[in-house]
Amino acid sequence: MIWRRKLNSNGFTLAELLIALGILSVLMTLAAPAVRRTSEAVQLKASARQLHGLLRYVREQAVLLSQTHAVIIDEPTQKYWVVSENGGWDTPRVLRRTPGIDGQLGPNMRFHKISVGGERTKASQPAIYFDAEGNATAAEIVLAVAESKPFCHVTVNSVGNIEIRVED
Repeated sequence: MIWRRKLNSNGFTLAELLIALGILSVLMTLAAPAVRRTSEAVQLKASARQLHGLLRYVREQAVLLSQTHAVIIDEPTQKYWVVSENGGWDTPRVLRRTPGIDGQLGPNMRFHKISVGGERTKASQPAIYFDAEGNATAAEIVLAVAESKPFCHVTVNSVGNIEIRVED
């Protein structure tokens, strides 16, 4: 009899444990969409920062090397890469892809809208150009999670300033 009393007073019954597990599972089910949205927002901001960093780097290279550089965006594949001016005073100047300097949007991310020169572009591969003085083609790139908000705006103005703005 004494042994039975200690067993009952020191633990939980199976029914109590099952009720606690049921409550926890309901709470986790309710919290899962909020965690997913937060994760997608973090991925979206990381993709915008990566693109922002690349645009800044390309502008710096254009000024440093005194050559035209551009970032080409391929909407269908969600990729982007850099082209730079090759050639000298006696050869034609052409833009060639710079190996190893490229990027791709993260999973479930997409280019929502791309405006170059103040107009929404219909080209499948729009380009943002930076000249030797650091001036740029004015552009706005809007990144989004594949299915919904939030949006991240990466804006390049004509003097080459690059900004990120998050819209919830």
